Amino acid sequence: MSIKKVKLEEICNSLHQGLNTAGEKIIFEEKGFPVIQTRNITSNGIDVKKNLKYLSKSDWEKYREKYRPKVGDIFFTNIGTIGKTALVTEDLDYIIHWNIFKIRTDPLVCIPKYLKLYLDFLTSQNYFNNLRKGGTVNFVTKKMISNAYIYLPPLSEQNRIVNKLDNALREIDVMISDTNKSQSNLELIMSRYLHHTFSLKDNFFRGTIKDFCSIISGRTVNKNLEKNSGDLPYLKVADMNIKGNENEITTSTRFLDSNGVNKKNIISKGAIIFPKRGGAIATNKKRITATEIAVDLNIMTVTPKDGLNSKLLFYYFLSIDLGRLGSGSSVPQINNYDIEPLEINFPSDLFEQEKLVFKLDLFSNTIKTLKDIYKNKIRNLSNLKSIILNKEFNQQYE
Repeated sequence: MSIKKVKLEEICNSLHQGLNTAGEKIIFEEKGFPVIQTRNITSNGIDVKKNLKYLSKSDWEKYREKYRPKVGDIFFTNIGTIGKTALVTEDLDYIIHWNIFKIRTDPLVCIPKYLKLYLDFLTSQNYFNNLRKGGTVNFVTKKMISNAYIYLPPLSEQNRIVNKLDNALREIDVMISDTNKSQSNLELIMSRYLHHTFSLKDNFFRGTIKDFCSIISGRTVNKNLEKNSGDLPYLKVADMNIKGNENEITTSTRFLDSNGVNKKNIISKGAIIFPKRGGAIATNKKRITATEIAVDLNIMTVTPKDGLNSKLLFYYFLSIDLGRLGSGSSVPQINNYDIEPLEINFPSDLFEQEKLVFKLDLFSNTIKTLKDIYKNKIRNLSNLKSIILNKEFNQQYE
């Protein structure tokens, strides 16, 4: 059997990245024509029923010819979560976002489903993750994907492999999709619980974040002041993800000498921090400081005044979707005027606030335990899928 080793670009009729809505300065609508993003690509296909953003009719007419997919196209996510794939199986009136590549093969050379499975195989081998670029948000370029090597057997063998793997992987993909839905349901339950907690009740204060908190954005310091160790952690957005900082900020990859820092730029223990600029806003991450820190200009801090429990404020911000606050400019940004008017309601008595935090901790820990169970299940199912793919392609082409 003759097996060719070819670059992806050699077997594609087209390979296009989706619409850059930020670059085109497009404002999403409440309804209209859907835009498919990474979150709409699931292990079980393309989900067009929820978590959608929409274009106006005029924008749809302007961009549909270039960015609307056809049956047989393959989606490949290239920003943030890299390597999720889906095969387009029906004609729908939607276009794809910048974080997705649309790959169209020559079906006389390569069966679309075969290429999708081979891309899944490369992803399971960490091929694309090893190529990725970026700091806060990882990505792969069109050139990286175009230059990926594909082992291509004759069409009859491609068909055999597709039929074999389809049967083996379909049930796994359904189980992964169902487990992801269960995870999403847990997040929805937590969100509803938080919104109920902060709804106005008797003996609650009612006001805005401006009334009860101080808002400060970070500052960039001279590079020469950064150290590998010291008494004051200095955070950039990426440092919010390092080990030990998953919920509370305890450390950083760089430090400052607190004696050399303006006291106004030192953030106190108990402040809430989150990204304020760029694509990191969409990650919706928030942290509470467990020690004094300094932060760079891409981080915003909200510090409670006397009378508001800092942990309770942290739970309040967990109920806020940062993505809905950013400006509509080409580079998303959250400003003080986006945060200051947010309405917050909480018990006027500090002891009642502590009781509420205790209940929230119990509820949150229960949700986290269940989410960890689902994550382990997804990890095990994904490993099983990788084993099946590896066995087929490694043995076939080694």
